[in-house]
Amino acid sequence: MRDFQTKSQVVTAGKRVILRDTISSDVESCLRWFSTGEHLLLDAPWERNYTTLQPEQIEKYKSAFAERCEQDKPDVRGNAIIATTANLPIGTVNRYGHKDNPYSCNLGISIQDDAYLNKGLGTEALQLWLNYQFSNTQVLRIGVETWSFNPRAIRVIENIGFKHEGTLRNLRKWEGQILDKLLFGLLREEWEQL
Repeated sequence: MRDFQTKSQVVTAGKRVILRDTISSDVESCLRWFSTGEHLLLDAPWERNYTTLQPEQIEKYKSAFAERCEQDKPDVRGNAIIATTANLPIGTVNRYGHKDNPYSCNLGISIQDDAYLNKGLGTEALQLWLNYQFSNTQVLRIGVETWSFNPRAIRVIENIGFKHEGTLRNLRKWEGQILDKLLFGLLREEWEQL
């Protein structure tokens, strides 16, 4: 089992957070994030299954989690754990998009431990992830999407330099609110100027 000190596990590091590979000791935090945290209310909550995991489901998840931790990692990561500099996992970042188009992707971020919200850690983590993706891939454009009921995410996205590219208006109704999906993007040349 590789331990945290193995340099290959750190994807990139900032002043207050690091982005790193998942390690086996993260399993309890990841399980807790399935059922607790403000992120469940803001990141497409209609997709959440709020049922409690049964003991056999938990064991199956832990086994699959351990296997994923042992797998070889790609040269350029598509996901990472956000951890404090003391190595406490607090959330995740990911990259997604069309496999047949290497020139564009979207990024996702979630601070999943409520004790670390509103401290600028998500901003630092997203900036690190953005820099890592532009520096290690051939993407020409990186996008981020969020919902209109998530002003904190909108602030973070705009503060990093993403441009508002469009709005999918009245896309979803959720708990009495009509929601828009907001689309943001940043081009490679814009990132280089930043």
